[in-house]
Amino acid sequence: MRLVERHIIKQNHQWFKKIDQMSFLSKNLFNSAVYLCRQAFFKNQAIPTWNQIYHALKKSDDYQALPSKVAQLVLRQVDQCFKSYKSAKEEYKINPEKFLGEPKLPRYKHKLQGRNILTFNHQAVSRTALKKGLIAPSGLAIAVKTQLTQIEEVRIIPKNNVYIIEAVYELEETTLESNDRRAAIDIGLNNLATVSSNCPDFRPFIVCGKAIKSCNQFYNKVKASLQSQLPTSQRSSRKIEALTLKRNNKVDYYLHTASIGIRFDF
Repeated sequence: MRLVERHIIKQNHQWFKKIDQMSFLSKNLFNSAVYLCRQAFFKNQAIPTWNQIYHALKKSDDYQALPSKVAQLVLRQVDQCFKSYKSAKEEYKINPEKFLGEPKLPRYKHKLQGRNILTFNHQAVSRTALKKGLIAPSGLAIAVKTQLTQIEEVRIIPKNNVYIIEAVYELEETTLESNDRRAAIDIGLNNLATVSSNCPDFRPFIVCGKAIKSCNQFYNKVKASLQSQLPTSQRSSRKIEALTLKRNNKVDYYLHTASIGIRFDF
């Protein structure tokens, strides 16, 4: 199975500016590729394939500004966006009730404020650095500490004025030798998980869910207060985005630690 190791890079982090600069360049290439596809659509021409987009942009400044493997994955991202749009459009014609509205063409990212995801496959991650316990993506002068020894992919995602580095790795699934052992987990709210088993030596236990419930209640209360101060045409703000990020991190951390506790108890 595939798992993810996450690192959050805030604005005061030493690597933030370097990541932000490359994410900005990724946005430029993304917009260039979207432009080609949108223009073909408006001219009633076939939307270019990934190969056609690649040959049209491989000598452009936007493409050359990024490491080759990263640039290729940006173009694949655009290609997938338009494939998803085409599939959604076809489904909308058959079952429009599944949608809130008609699917729209992929749009450009903001010229100045827009940022785009950076994806590095295993070939674009330094193996030498990884042996030293560092994640060092190709063409990006950063080194993030890690406990992983093998990485399938590294994603750097811009989100709410921070960057989230996700190191994707493979982990073998363990299988029980005996099929007589069973466990049951009942998911709830106040009790996040009630765990029991048919094993005589197993002690049933409860994972408390009140911490997540309290976190969500506080988040909804503060968010509603902040939204009431916004103009009618504005839906969000930096304070709301920071609040949302903090809430999501708390929930992710709690669920992660709870899942580890359940796994170790078995």
